[in-house]
Amino acid sequence: MLVDEEERRRLAGPSERSPHGIAGDRLEATVILPADTTEDPKILQSIPTPGEAAVEGISPIRADLNGDGHREIIVTQSDAAQEVQVVVYSESGNLLATGPAVGRGNRWRQQIAVAPFGPNGDVELAEVLTPHIGGIAGFYRMEGNSLELAAQQGGVTTHAIGSRNLDIRLAADLDGDGQPELVVFNQSFDTLKALRRTEDGTAQHGRFNWGPRPGPT
Repeated sequence: MLVDEEERRRLAGPSERSPHGIAGDRLEATVILPADTTEDPKILQSIPTPGEAAVEGISPIRADLNGDGHREIIVTQSDAAQEVQVVVYSESGNLLATGPAVGRGNRWRQQIAVAPFGPNGDVELAEVLTPHIGGIAGFYRMEGNSLELAAQQGGVTTHAIGSRNLDIRLAADLDGDGQPELVVFNQSFDTLKALRRTEDGTAQHGRFNWGPRPGPT
């Protein structure tokens, strides 16, 4: 079971709809099941992915992205045509917003975190597009029913192809100034970069030498 800090989310319905197998196998979820397992375990809702779509990842994000006081459920979703995009659902299962689609097969994007990344404290979703091929960190804001790109920076990665580890990244306020940074690797996996949102886009706020590239685990 995959859970958040309140133990209230999970993925189910394994399927081979997506042939990509980016995380080591071809099984991807087709149902999102917000669940409460704290005291009286129960499924709160069943949210099936539409058509031939599947969730290409192992953990949703549950966060208030649009500032309405209610948390949304955010996943990376792909269909048979490999139109991979980040999508936003309400906890009742309504599709609220979609981000841009990759538009070609054998490509992936990974949703990372929702936080006040914006230079004025605006809540944004951080993701990395094609982390295995010149990965691009993108910061998105939910505007109506769309996720709109606010800034991006290339040359990063958050995943070693074939690995089940989708946690090779961090969103944290490293210097305690109230604005979180996005910490990701460079493409060669030997340097960590701390990216900060600025008025002009993004800037590297820190750099840490690491070591050899990790293999699939």
